[in-house]
Amino acid sequence: MKQADLLLQQREQRAWYQKNLLKDNDYTLVVIKANYPSSDKRNLYTNYLCLKFFFLLKKRFELVDYEVSLTLEGLIFYCLIDDDALIIKKETIVLENSFIGRLVDLDVFTGQQQISRVDLNYSARKCYLCAADAKVCARLQRHSISEIKEYFKKIVIDDVFSNSVFSNLVLFGLINELCKEYSFGTVTINSNGAHKDMDKFTFINSIEAIYEMFNDLEKIDTTDFKQLRTLGYNIEKAMFKRTNNINTYKGAIFSLLLFLAAYKNVKTLNKMSSEIQRLTKNIYNDFKESAYQNNYGVKIYHHYQIAGIRKVAFDGYPLLFNEYLPFYQRTLDNNQTFLLIISSLDDTTIVKRAGYNKLLEIKEYATNIIEDETRYLEFDKYCLNNGISCGGSADLLACVYVCYLISLKE
Repeated sequence: MKQADLLLQQREQRAWYQKNLLKDNDYTLVVIKANYPSSDKRNLYTNYLCLKFFFLLKKRFELVDYEVSLTLEGLIFYCLIDDDALIIKKETIVLENSFIGRLVDLDVFTGQQQISRVDLNYSARKCYLCAADAKVCARLQRHSISEIKEYFKKIVIDDVFSNSVFSNLVLFGLINELCKEYSFGTVTINSNGAHKDMDKFTFINSIEAIYEMFNDLEKIDTTDFKQLRTLGYNIEKAMFKRTNNINTYKGAIFSLLLFLAAYKNVKTLNKMSSEIQRLTKNIYNDFKESAYQNNYGVKIYHHYQIAGIRKVAFDGYPLLFNEYLPFYQRTLDNNQTFLLIISSLDDTTIVKRAGYNKLLEIKEYATNIIEDETRYLEFDKYCLNNGISCGGSADLLACVYVCYLISLKE
């Protein structure tokens, strides 16, 4: 099926789904999607934008329930709220009228009817490039698609690096990792991967619980690894509390704190590796201290002599800075970058679930198919059928996205 036909089909399915959500109830439905001109709206910037406005909406209203999808229409949130539709519409207009809110649509439905701005005597939405009537600009094609996309990207990047840069970078990294096309055993928006105890909601709720806590990096001495570790413990506690003790992001929290602390300390991407080395110079003490002997990474070290993410951090994440990030910068290929990480990382998540020999097998498998897109689905199914989850690799993929955005800002 051609992409244009598939997009049309998915739009029709969304319209049907929206009507079905409101069937036999008096709730109000808010649908959050990116206002982005493309037949494929899936990208780093639309993903970040939609999750950010989902969390902003949740701060204003208590949701009865929500659903989330990822199709050619991009990341879309469907939020059911037990409140007056006109009140909700006024709040969504406030959100849409913000500088970054111009890039998002928050459509409000009640019964089988959509509430429009005109219903509340508000003016029509403006074009975010020239401030003329958006529908007129679109009809007359006053701006090229490439011009609109570049502007969209610029505004999102500016937003990330404005206020709350640390929480925004975490949000950017984690949601884009969750929106990857192939799961390779991990949880994504469209797959539970090899996991029976977690799904996309577990991860979205976990992101909500922890991402703003990274702003505490502004309050501590980020040159002190002990203070970073204390903050990491507090973030982990918030995660476990929200997920009922399911580990969604323990490894990601560790790495993201190091990357963001290094970024704060040295202010430039090319010095972050050496700064992380300085911060983690004593991390091998974990393998000796009694307080860490129940940690699974420490147990794997004693059993297989694999130091895992501690070694990666101790060395300053050399593969990420020298291979993964440059590869992504050249290709902008999410799938190949994920496979590149899997092919070279001693991923202790795989060891925990399937043993050391399976880790070696998975690394070789990924190496052989990086450039063969026709085998990605085969590898994805292999991971699912064998209960394998490349979770440690997924954590580093999130870090690649964070570093990529930093590189664009420099």
